[in-house]
Amino acid sequence: MNSKFKKFIFSILALLIIYNFWKALNPTMEKAVQNEEVVEIEPDAGEEVKDLEKPDLDEPKDKSPVESASVTKAYEEYLKEFLPKARERDIKCSEEADKFFKDPAFIDIEDPFYKDPLNVISGLHDVYVKTLVRTEVVTAYNSLSLIMINGLHKGTKLTPAEYRNQMGLLEYYCRPEMSLRFIETVMEANKRYKFSPKMKKDIYDMSLGMLDSVIGEMYTTNNLIYGLGFFKLLIDNNMLPKEVSDEIVPLFDKVLEHHKGFTNTWQRDKEAGEIEGLWVLLKEDHERRMEFGREFKELINRMKSRYYSR
Repeated sequence: MNSKFKKFIFSILALLIIYNFWKALNPTMEKAVQNEEVVEIEPDAGEEVKDLEKPDLDEPKDKSPVESASVTKAYEEYLKEFLPKARERDIKCSEEADKFFKDPAFIDIEDPFYKDPLNVISGLHDVYVKTLVRTEVVTAYNSLSLIMINGLHKGTKLTPAEYRNQMGLLEYYCRPEMSLRFIETVMEANKRYKFSPKMKKDIYDMSLGMLDSVIGEMYTTNNLIYGLGFFKLLIDNNMLPKEVSDEIVPLFDKVLEHHKGFTNTWQRDKEAGEIEGLWVLLKEDHERRMEFGREFKELINRMKSRYYSR
């Protein structure tokens, strides 16, 4: 990836994360400019990548009535138990955000709120815990993932496209736009009002702990970019030194490169009607994102121990 383009798209995506990250990554809206050509992709932009190799597939075996009943139950459990709980949590997150941000003008760095350390720390804690923690959403994500990973989809009417749609739905849950903008304003306030070392440490420790908790092991492409963009926000507002970018950008590049390859192969197999091929592709994509997730977790741990640890 061209270095100038890399820095440009990284900065743009980091900004979108805060202001309307989840809407900005809508598959119908996302575009990337490369080699003076507009390339439409879903949903992330990256450098040109070769299609992923498609492995040989065995013919699917028919399941016994008992096995079919079991796998059907797994999907029904997701639809009737885990998904409704995730939706309930999303509603609760929105309600709490509405309470906290009654006046949109509150998201203004000039507001006296941001000059009071106790206000900032208390407010940041409430926003993280009440509007962004999404345990039920992660549980629903894991439940749906297991259906795909274990091949349980073969006993249901679940299609690869519907699976992706369900995953996309879950990503929007508990991501109030005002909460993300508030977090950005807090970080900007640190830069403007020169928060004390102790206050910076408190904000930093709380933010990294909550980032780890909020994402959990839901290592979707959007979540990974969200997390990496958060580190960019810390760098831009003097919470972390600029050289930390050298540890963020390589992982960011790998995430985008993989996703571009995934979407290319997905489109090819979808047009060819390769349904089983799409399921294999989804499983490989999941495994690769889990690898990225482990790298992301290691990055968080390094940042925790290296900065503000005293």
